[in-house]
Amino acid sequence: NCGTRLDLVRLDVGRIPMKDESLDCLHAGAAMHCWPELDLAASEIYRVLKPGGRYFATTFLQEYFRILQGADGGGEGASNPSKQAFQYFTSTDTLRDLM
Repeated sequence: NCGTRLDLVRLDVGRIPMKDESLDCLHAGAAMHCWPELDLAASEIYRVLKPGGRYFATTFLQEYFRILQGADGGGEGASNPSKQAFQYFTSTDTLRDLM
C-alpha cells in the first residue's frame, strides 16, 4: 500500500542505501535507459522493496529515439541517439523480463 508519505531521494540505483525490505513503493522517472547495469539495479530494487511492494518506472523505448532522430534531421551527427550513452529497450516485454 502506497501511503501519503513521499520522500524524494537521489541515489545510485546500483547501491540503494536502504535496508532490505524497507520500502512500500519505489519510482524511477525516465531513468532506466540511463542505467549502466540493469541487472544490478533490478536486484537492488527487489532487495529494498517490502514483500508485495511496488516499483513504478518510466523510461524510453528504442522507437522513441528513432522518432527523435528523424525529427532532428536523421543525420549521424552529435545529436544522433545511437551515439549517446543510453540503454535501448526494444519492447515493453524486455522491461517486463527484467522485473
